[in-house]
Amino acid sequence: MLQYNKDYMINPLNISNILEDAKPEWEKRKKLYKMKVRKNKPSDLVAESDSEMKEPFEAVISNMVNGYVGGKAPKYQVEEMPTKEKQNILIKLFNKVFNKNGNVRKEYQIFIDYIRDYNDDPFFYFNLIQSYNDMTAAYGIYYENNNNEIVYANVDARQTIAIYDYSTPVNKIGLLRHWQEKDSNGEEFDVVVLITKEYKYHYRNSKLQAKDFYEEEGKREDCNWGCVPCIAIENPDGLACFELSKPNICAYERNMNNAKNTFQYNDDAKLMVTGYSPNEDTLIEEKDENGKIVYEENGEPKWIKNKKRQKEDELVLQAPVFYAEEGGDIKWVEKNINDAAVQNYRKTLVDLIFMFSNCPNINDLGFTNADNSSALEKKFFPLEQSITYLDKTIRKELLAMWEAFTERINLKKGTKYDFRNLKITLQRNMPTDKKAETDRVLSLQGVVSNETLLNMLPDELDASSELEKIKKQNDEMLEENMKKIEAFRNGEKEETEETEKQVL
Repeated sequence: MLQYNKDYMINPLNISNILEDAKPEWEKRKKLYKMKVRKNKPSDLVAESDSEMKEPFEAVISNMVNGYVGGKAPKYQVEEMPTKEKQNILIKLFNKVFNKNGNVRKEYQIFIDYIRDYNDDPFFYFNLIQSYNDMTAAYGIYYENNNNEIVYANVDARQTIAIYDYSTPVNKIGLLRHWQEKDSNGEEFDVVVLITKEYKYHYRNSKLQAKDFYEEEGKREDCNWGCVPCIAIENPDGLACFELSKPNICAYERNMNNAKNTFQYNDDAKLMVTGYSPNEDTLIEEKDENGKIVYEENGEPKWIKNKKRQKEDELVLQAPVFYAEEGGDIKWVEKNINDAAVQNYRKTLVDLIFMFSNCPNINDLGFTNADNSSALEKKFFPLEQSITYLDKTIRKELLAMWEAFTERINLKKGTKYDFRNLKITLQRNMPTDKKAETDRVLSLQGVVSNETLLNMLPDELDASSELEKIKKQNDEMLEENMKKIEAFRNGEKEETEETEKQVL
């Protein structure tokens, strides 16, 4: 966490110092990203050559955690007005008056759904979750584009960091982004964008004066959101979801690599023969073209491999029959492996890898035997506990973002939407028994409203739209039935009149 006072933060002379403070955090995030995608330089985690074993547990853990937490976007639901008793209390204590027009709630819900659809909210949310779990931090910014559309987007955690003040609790006072560009002359320079509650500042330097930043005042923009227009989620412990499992991943890779080397050694094992003497020597003295012995600088003869001996060994190996003297023997020199012990060790390492990451092992027998939703939820219980901080923080940041959106639309359009009526529900992406969930919802009919029941269904349905469709469908059926009744009455009346005429 970076903490400064506001005057220090916006001063161009201090930008280089802020970048130096942020650099260790950015370097760590880059390292974590490379660790996950296995693009590191040769290190203790990544094999030095393609012939060595690579076991990408980091990517497996990341995919499982991110898919579970961020695979489904949050649900945004505008709640009904409080009961009359609650309204009276709120009016008495806080002078808070609720608009009794039910259309306001529908309008607010449509406003929220429109902005979410425009910004592809599920993609934005998943990127936040992935960045937090893989690189210990996640950031997003929001603004209004030239078409007066509210836009929110992810920004890279490897070049972004939040800045807080010294209050208790700390308040977010800025979001700093840094990258490098080249001008038209090919000269490289640093770009720093600092977003505060009031302005969006742009700073840059030059290659010759790398530490001297100056503000490009012509690019300064007003921020009229009433807050720092950004989302910032930083892990207080600075740990990625797979980081605690690093030592055991290293041990597993070494074990796999050692086993591979042993099997390769046995494939190329040497043949040991006793009771047999070759006709040729292994080494002979090197001679020049005139047949004279070649000597080393110290006066000793220079020895080389005897090609005749190599040929003799090849013929012996290829011969269908081999004869040795009495008491002789022939066998391969191999390394013996206690396979049961090796397998048990590997299984222990795998269990530790997933245990320290709080991530369920989908290949575990207990996981594959989980045949209902309750059993699956128990397997995900450790992971659920480990993401508690993320859950609370991201809900708080999302609610703050929608508060800013709501206040902006209220100011521009004169509406009176209240962000406190917005309920954000974070979902989990895991296998569910849809039939069991549906039966549970049906059992609650008559206890809760139809809209609540539709929102509880495992299918992704828009409750408001479905209720309107049901109402329209019922109206059409009613109208059709009324026409049939009217036609039946007219037919009966005509039949009666015809009968009377016949009688007369």
